[in-house]
Amino acid sequence: MILGLHRRVHLEKCCKGYIEDRCPINRVKLFLCMENAKVCSPPLLIRDIDEIIKSHYKELFSTDVSSILSDKIPSISWVIDHFLSEGLFFIAGRKGIGKSWFVLQLSTAIVNGDKFLGKYSCHASDVLYCALEDTKVRLKDRLSHYQIQNPHRLHFVFIDELPRMFHGGFVLLQSWLESHPSCKLIIIDTLARFRSNTNSNRNLYQDDYDTIGHLQSFAMQNQIALVVVHHLNKSTHLNSEVDAVSGTVGVIGSADGVHLLREKDGFVNLYSMGRDIKEDNAALKLNSETMQWDYMGDSRLLSQSESRQTIFQYIVDAGKPLTMKEISDGLNKKYQTTRTLVLKMMGEGLLQEENKKYSKAETLF
Repeated sequence: MILGLHRRVHLEKCCKGYIEDRCPINRVKLFLCMENAKVCSPPLLIRDIDEIIKSHYKELFSTDVSSILSDKIPSISWVIDHFLSEGLFFIAGRKGIGKSWFVLQLSTAIVNGDKFLGKYSCHASDVLYCALEDTKVRLKDRLSHYQIQNPHRLHFVFIDELPRMFHGGFVLLQSWLESHPSCKLIIIDTLARFRSNTNSNRNLYQDDYDTIGHLQSFAMQNQIALVVVHHLNKSTHLNSEVDAVSGTVGVIGSADGVHLLREKDGFVNLYSMGRDIKEDNAALKLNSETMQWDYMGDSRLLSQSESRQTIFQYIVDAGKPLTMKEISDGLNKKYQTTRTLVLKMMGEGLLQEENKKYSKAETLF
């Protein structure tokens, strides 16, 4: 390990080498973050790495449109189609809501190559589940609820086997990945058990941002999906779904996606958002017999009044776009009342309009 002032000298030498190879600046930061986590003790802060890059980049390398269009840029590499791709993702929920059941179900769907929640197609691969809050006894009981067709593809480590991220955790995970190249998903359950102790003298936002930045860099460098299980804020007075994630906004500042589990109207709402995934709301229920999460439909529909649900179902059953008059006449309802409800449903993303005809929104399954 490299200590003290030697850390910055080492990273500056690495930075010069990357620049001489005309490496894109975003890749330079990625490589430096990885090198920093591997050999520097303790690792430098993200802002220190930014300063190193700024001090050595004297020339701006630009790319024109023709080069971008002609380059063979790889498409998004999905682990679970339209739900989980390469990068850093959070799965967050209050304590006791069933987050561990959720990620275990997700893991088994991937190793089996099944559909997750009966909705999302999975690409079969190895999975490393870091069960840092579970015992082997408890995990064995949970696994008995699942049919795992490829048990050799699902791997576990426990709290006494994985040190915290800056105390050897990253190094061990990197070594494990090198010996398991078919792994495309690592789950950290939970963030609090893996992140290194925070510095009470530092800005909380910067501390969160640095921690998550290193996790995101690790995921991108290894071309895997890294799922981190986390808790929600206890406050019920929140301005947005994003505010629900425990900690400062720096927690999700570098994340590629977030999936939040929150109770709502007798079910659990799975709110999903990310850079490459569409914003979505799914209604789930944890089956007390199978201990698996069941998909019940779009939560925005289940929360609708009986009148709105009737309108939506009538449009779906028609199998074609309908005018406002066709909807009101078909349901024998007042035109103005129907119009008010349809327009509200459009505003909520349930319906779409084209040429004054209305149909189910394409974003809905």
